[in-house]
Amino acid sequence: MTFFATTLESMAISAAVGGVGFWAARRGRLDRPALKVLSLIALDIALPCQIFASILRAFEPAHYPGWWQLPLWWGALTLLQGAIALLTGRLFDPSTRREAQLGLLYQNAIFIPLVMLVELFGPHSRMVVQLFLFTLFFPAFFFTTAPLFYPAPNRGLRWNRLLTPSFIATGAALALKGLHLGAAIPEFALRGLELVGAIAVPGLLMYLGGAICHDRSHVSAGSLRPILGFVAIRNLLIPMLVLGIVHFLPLPGELSLLLVLQAAMPPITALTALVDREGGDRLFTNRIMLASFLVALITVPLFLSLHHRFIQPVILSNP
Repeated sequence: MTFFATTLESMAISAAVGGVGFWAARRGRLDRPALKVLSLIALDIALPCQIFASILRAFEPAHYPGWWQLPLWWGALTLLQGAIALLTGRLFDPSTRREAQLGLLYQNAIFIPLVMLVELFGPHSRMVVQLFLFTLFFPAFFFTTAPLFYPAPNRGLRWNRLLTPSFIATGAALALKGLHLGAAIPEFALRGLELVGAIAVPGLLMYLGGAICHDRSHVSAGSLRPILGFVAIRNLLIPMLVLGIVHFLPLPGELSLLLVLQAAMPPITALTALVDREGGDRLFTNRIMLASFLVALITVPLFLSLHHRFIQPVILSNP
């Protein structure tokens, strides 16, 4: 099976699990309150457990001498996307410019990449651990800075959102590894954390499918020009630029793959909820998110295949 077919299959599996969430929401099994509970379980309980267990299992500081550089590369990618969002935002109508810029700046950094990397490399692979380290500051960055796109009186940075459960789990696991205390965690406790963490990926995908189901009534055809323009920038321009940059930089193959994968992602799932809460254009946000996600089913495998062919071949655990 070709690398494109393998990555396409992993995206199809993600879509299938998300389809279960869509079906459950359509049948009334996952109403909005239930989705909120599912999101809290997946994000605040299961995902931190998976991060903690994966780092203790697979992370050895001696094997990752430059691990601390991963969050810095995330920062560099964020600056690039921010510059693109600022420059290309002028192409959109002022009434939807903020929503377009939000979608260009905040990619789906954890949910879909986690699903793909688990499927391609295994749940405790180096790539999964590197994803957690790469996105260490992303949740705090999103929840503290995204609302600033909608000015409000006396609004500042929400410092209380910096210490997310995932950030705390990552920091605790790294501290235990750095102090050589990882072995102090009993095996039964680690296995229990892994069992809870196994809920994260299907839970997040079912949440995404359910959210799309509930929001489908708010998606209309609208004008295709801004939607196609957004997709061209988010799904094609940004990953093409990043692919070209990593081609000329002497980066490790795993890091360059992470950068391309992140650049090819559609917008973050929580964008619709944030725009709705802030009084932005929810209809336009739903349109660009749905269009970007559907196009990503093809463009993500495409750009990963280009990386595999022209930059560095990737060895899969499940070829």
